[in-house]
Amino acid sequence: MKLAAMTTAAVLLTAGSAFAGDGLFDDCSHTAPRRATTPAAGISRIVIHADSGSLKVDGTPGVTQIVAAGTACTSDEDFLPRMTLTLRKAGSDLHITTDIPDKNVIFGFFSARLDLTVTIPANLPVVIDDESGWIKVANTGALTIDDDSGAIEVRGVRGNLIIHDDSGAIDVDNVSGNVEIEDDSGEISVKNIGGNIEIEDDSGAISVARVEGSLRIRNDDSGSIMVQNVRRDVTIDEDGSGMIDVADIGGNFTVGHKGSGGIEHTRVAGRVRIPEKD
Repeated sequence: MKLAAMTTAAVLLTAGSAFAGDGLFDDCSHTAPRRATTPAAGISRIVIHADSGSLKVDGTPGVTQIVAAGTACTSDEDFLPRMTLTLRKAGSDLHITTDIPDKNVIFGFFSARLDLTVTIPANLPVVIDDESGWIKVANTGALTIDDDSGAIEVRGVRGNLIIHDDSGAIDVDNVSGNVEIEDDSGEISVKNIGGNIEIEDDSGAISVARVEGSLRIRNDDSGSIMVQNVRRDVTIDEDGSGMIDVADIGGNFTVGHKGSGGIEHTRVAGRVRIPEKD
């Protein structure tokens, strides 16, 4: 949009996926259902491209249909038809996409989001690319999440789990394979893991418990680290600040570099190598 002149009181916003439904001025006065289905036969992986809004993915034993259903919500009734939910097959992948186009706003307020629930066969691999809003995933196969903002909750993954997250708390429970997490900010809780864990975190507390493999924290700028019941090695390459407390470690416990904050360790079966106190 081009404006020949604009007074100092005027504000031009580009609203859409980046501005939609941020929770501060959420206005869901206009809504419409969205639903799409397809047979599950022949689908080996689900790929979800989600714009603004909550996302729930449920792996359910015995289902024969993949169902994507939700609610489009906006402060502008005329904008509702532009908020879409589509399914597209590419080989054996099924792409599920929610789209909220950009919208130019002069003065006033605009919000839009599309809250989505996807029901799939249990243990089917899933890839999620999410813009904003909380994510809850349960009972899938190997899972990859790339998220800009919003809390993430994961339960019951048969396979490996990879999470790349900009902000928001991460809560993971019951993964049969390995777990890899890269996070800019927000608390991280991981427990009941069948493989190894690798974490890189800028800020926020880290809590890890009941791991059959090893744990490696490559970098943690700030926030406490609590670790319990890891069958193999625990390695913390670099920690900026915050308390480190580990207990019941079946292998070695190693801390490479430690900034501020103490280090406590209890019942470590292997060798302990930590920086000496000044």
